[in-house]
Amino acid sequence: KSFETFSTSTATTSPESRPHEERLIAARELLEDSGWQMNAAGIYEKTDKAKKQVNLLEFAISMPDVPELRAAAEIIKRNWEELGVSVTIKVFDTSSFTNEVLIPRKYDMLFYGQVTGRLHDPYAYWHSSQRNAPGLNLALYINKNVDKLLEDARREPDDSERNALLEEFRTTLQKDHPAIFLYSPEFLGSITALSMVMVCSRPMEGSFSSCMIR
Repeated sequence: KSFETFSTSTATTSPESRPHEERLIAARELLEDSGWQMNAAGIYEKTDKAKKQVNLLEFAISMPDVPELRAAAEIIKRNWEELGVSVTIKVFDTSSFTNEVLIPRKYDMLFYGQVTGRLHDPYAYWHSSQRNAPGLNLALYINKNVDKLLEDARREPDDSERNALLEEFRTTLQKDHPAIFLYSPEFLGSITALSMVMVCSRPMEGSFSSCMIR
């Protein structure tokens, strides 16, 4: 299905083929072209002339206390700091994360995993009506064309037509960059019945992907 392609390829692969050092240089050039300058501490900063203050390029990553996500967040932090960005990781227990972060939408960046259903209906994650809790549009993404595509896809009974709508949605989402899709982990599970064992590399009810929500 179209959204299977989106959720797998975007979360686990990148079209970027240039070496890491070249990408780092290109990113720094983009920052410097926008007026950011690296200070003595190796962090980019920009002077706000109107407010007469210096702003550091910094943000916090909010995330639930999940070992796998914590390990990945440390790698993300190191990569951003290599670029010249100050990053703080904020880890919350499950209750605090829901009440203090997700519901009030209180975060600079959110590092979170999502499990899509078997039909891969992305409506709950990307339709603008789902921006506020308990909706799951955690990127607070708004695009009227995407809203219509998602609505039409939900109503479309024909698989090929539905996949065409989801493909257009995928293309638009990639162009808008409301989130950074990082990876899709593989899960191993077994079901034993009558001495028969089944091992699967994906959750049977959907697929899980981790992403940074901006």
